[in-house]
Amino acid sequence: MVLREYGIGQTWLVPKRLRDFIPENHISYFIANLVEELDFKDIDRKYRYTQGKAAYSR
Repeated sequence: MVLREYGIGQTWLVPKRLRDFIPENHISYFIANLVEELDFKDIDRKYRYTQGKAAYSR
């Protein structure tokens, strides 16, 4: 079995801010802004008090 090394002073395997690796003009920023502008009130109202597990937050 092969184990990965662990350093006691190791902080993160990935950066705290993923944005540090995404170019400024990447399409992901456009999509994030688009989703922020969408209105989910009707969907939220419809499913707020339904049975089952809670939906993911937006």
